[in-house]
Amino acid sequence: MASKVTPQIQTQKPDQEAPMDEVQVQENSFFGQNFSSKKGEVSSDAFSEFPIVCLYFAAKSSPPCRIFTPVLMSFYREINLITKCFEVIYVPRDKDQESYLTYLQQMPWISIPLDEEQRIINFK
Repeated sequence: MASKVTPQIQTQKPDQEAPMDEVQVQENSFFGQNFSSKKGEVSSDAFSEFPIVCLYFAAKSSPPCRIFTPVLMSFYREINLITKCFEVIYVPRDKDQESYLTYLQQMPWISIPLDEEQRIINFK
C-alpha cells in the first residue's frame, strides 16, 4: 500500500513580506549571473523583471534549429511589441566559438557564454 504524501506549504502572515532582495537572488541564481549578447556582456538584470523566461537549446550546425530560430524570433518580437514580458536565454550547443558567435549575432536575446561549459551542462 502506497503512503499518501501531503505537501508542506510554508505561508507567511499577511503583515510579513519576503525581502525582495532575497527573492531576486534566488531567481537569478538559477540562471546564473553573467550572459552574452550580440552587444557584449550583460548581467541577469537584463531579464530579471520578465514574468516568462525560456531556455532555448540550439546550435548553428543543426538544420532543425536553423529552421526554428527565425520562427522563435518572430514570436519573440511579436509578443514583446507592446510590453516586454518574455525573454529567451540561448543555451548554445555549438561545437566552436566561431559558430556560436555567428549564430548569436542573429538573435535578439541573451545567451549563456559558450565557454561556460559546466553551466550549460547543468541545464541539460
